[in-house]
Amino acid sequence: MDGNDKRNRMYCGNLISALKKDYPNHDPVVGVKRLINIAFADSWHSSKAVGFEYFYYKKGTLIQLGLAQRPEKSRSPYTVIMPKNEQ
Repeated sequence: MDGNDKRNRMYCGNLISALKKDYPNHDPVVGVKRLINIAFADSWHSSKAVGFEYFYYKKGTLIQLGLAQRPEKSRSPYTVIMPKNEQ
């Protein structure tokens, strides 16, 4: 990971807090793991995802990428969880 440990810890904490706020019914640690898996499965993001700062600022893009990769059946509005501020 790029950046120093303090910076990575700070952005990891910020990312967990943001996911906890936006998706209160889901475990934020599982959400961070999903973002990491989505990023490393994509050729564009895998070379750029080198620290938690990247995941923090690109979380919306990565979430949309993960939703686009889901089968059509699971993309129904009833299975997609929207952040509180978008409902």
